[in-house]
Amino acid sequence: MNVEEAGRVSVLDRGPGVPAEQRELIFERFWRGKGTASNGAGLGLAIVREIMNAHRGSIRVDRAPAGGASFTLCFAEDARPAAPAEHAVP
Repeated sequence: MNVEEAGRVSVLDRGPGVPAEQRELIFERFWRGKGTASNGAGLGLAIVREIMNAHRGSIRVDRAPAGGASFTLCFAEDARPAAPAEHAVP
């Protein structure tokens, strides 16, 4: 895992990686690649993407430098919740 001051968190694995043509598809609900054996429902990455979108952030997947996949969560600076009006600092 890498954490950067710019508001990015990257999680790397050493698995087979994600083929370039499937990198957007893996964030779709219930999508699974051909021949993928899993006990999951295919919702995890779709949920992560929705959470990131709700906080004005993003997620992407790339090839990790040593092979495998690199998932990067990018948090926008303005994604922090606003302080309630009664507690706002002028």
